[in-house]
Amino acid sequence: PLHAESDGAAVAAAFDHRRSFFVEADCVAAERKWLCPEHRRGTTMSETLNGFSPLVSTAWLAANLNDPSVRVLDCTVTLHPLPGGDMQAESGLPAFEQGHIPGAGFADLIDDLSDTSSPLRFTLPGAETFAAAMGKLGVGTNTHLVLYADVAHWAARLWWMLRHYGYDNAAILD
Repeated sequence: PLHAESDGAAVAAAFDHRRSFFVEADCVAAERKWLCPEHRRGTTMSETLNGFSPLVSTAWLAANLNDPSVRVLDCTVTLHPLPGGDMQAESGLPAFEQGHIPGAGFADLIDDLSDTSSPLRFTLPGAETFAAAMGKLGVGTNTHLVLYADVAHWAARLWWMLRHYGYDNAAILD
């Protein structure tokens, strides 16, 4: 398959350490081999994969959709208002199963990519849980992720989570 499940140990190593946003030397000192060589030396995403940046256009995606290093994930969550002002979160999986970008996978932000033991919704999961979920989605060390959702902030949430765990090769579909 184009995007097979990645080796759990390799992905766990990829998300094992939190990225330092302030000290470039920390990245090298930590010897995080999961970062591709371009990122270890400080090259930005826009300098790799023909202009891959934190936002990609639909034209860019159409031109690169068949690139085996590109993985597309739908991050949709639907919120329904409840009496009293609260909201009920519902997985976007049913809509995904009805139609999605060809070759895309579905990122479950409610269960697979949240700490379900927390009393708060959408709590950031631990590194191992996050790594395992991303591995099941076919994300590896050199995967270029393109994230989308029916409401963009869900894609932005996964983008932030990836950045939190040091994975820079992700973009949101503009």
